[in-house]
Amino acid sequence: MMTRQEKIKAAEEAIKELKPNTDDSEENNDCFIQFQKLDIAKTELKLNYKNRQEQIDLLTESLTSSSRMYRWISSIRAIFK
Repeated sequence: MMTRQEKIKAAEEAIKELKPNTDDSEENNDCFIQFQKLDIAKTELKLNYKNRQEQIDLLTESLTSSSRMYRWISSIRAIFK
């Protein structure tokens, strides 16, 4: 049978053995959180890119329409001159 001192010593040893495992677990958890943050950032960047591309397309369409309108007005003015 183990004495009280031996039980305490055994428990301390067990704690020492478990400590590195908990440190590794915390590091792995930090890595997981970092990957989650990276995934969120990538998703936000994709959404921002999509929004900008839509704005570019809209501006391009607007410029194309306005230059057509300008050509039509110029053609009509040329007819009346």
